[in-house]
Amino acid sequence: MATFALSGVDLRTEKCVVDEIGSVQVHLPEKSLSAQSLQVETRNSQKYNDWSKDDSSSAHQLLRKIIYTWKQKEIAEQYLIYGKQHLDEPFHWEIVPYHKSSMIFGRIWQQFQVLWRVTFGGTTTSNEALQKKQSEYNKALTDSTALFDQQVKKVAEVAKSDDAFCNPSVIEKQKVFEGKEVNVLYNYAPIGFGGERLHFLIVPKQHRTTFEEITKEEYLESMDLAKRMITHFSDKRQIQSAYLYHKTGVDAGQTVPHWHTHLVLTTNNTQDFLGKLTVLKNMLFGSFPLKGKKLEASVEKYKTELGKCL
Repeated sequence: MATFALSGVDLRTEKCVVDEIGSVQVHLPEKSLSAQSLQVETRNSQKYNDWSKDDSSSAHQLLRKIIYTWKQKEIAEQYLIYGKQHLDEPFHWEIVPYHKSSMIFGRIWQQFQVLWRVTFGGTTTSNEALQKKQSEYNKALTDSTALFDQQVKKVAEVAKSDDAFCNPSVIEKQKVFEGKEVNVLYNYAPIGFGGERLHFLIVPKQHRTTFEEITKEEYLESMDLAKRMITHFSDKRQIQSAYLYHKTGVDAGQTVPHWHTHLVLTTNNTQDFLGKLTVLKNMLFGSFPLKGKKLEASVEKYKTELGKCL
């Protein structure tokens, strides 16, 4: 792995790169969602729909390497991977570590802090702190490279679990599109208040508990479907922002022990803000599912619509 150093350079105006594969880089964010979080984006800062299959493959490998390094260094085993496409702005993933909490208050507090920063902006890091973190991450990622490269992750066929996404009746009730490796579901409790709530889940057919268990094929199909859905809805609606995120671990907010990625699309600032309020409400009081007929109508609507474009 290359070692990156920008001694004497203001890292708040230059990308503080700590690793790369192909045209995709890992760098330290100037404004972060968490003290140890890292961002992953293409070298030329493309918007999400311009990411190639190779870009997504490189991102998948880099994200798994970060997780492997965090585990080796005992930084975290739970995490959020979050991305936002706003209009034509560049897209990046931010991977955010969560610490194990023995109390529900500690869990909610961690999630609230990240939600606050997602809503109002991340924490600014000084140039000196960025330089120190760059040195630490350069060493940590270099030290873990050989072990990570030797690690051949074989994802075996896993026995069906009793979670919701291994339940055929749940899948059939919410499924709007079936791919080769994954299903696209309409969320039974979409975030937001009133109006059209575009909130979908992309779920592997095989039982996978964590992001590390996801195969390259499952990940690439998930990302490709997300891109095509963003393109479709942007053409048919006035989409302002598209959110992609997934969680591993209860402290990070994973409520179903079967990996899935959320795709949420909003059309204006009010809808965007109300969606974040829904997330806060769900953290404190749980989610409120759509009533049977309303869910059924939404699923049929999007099944027809997406069946023509995916």
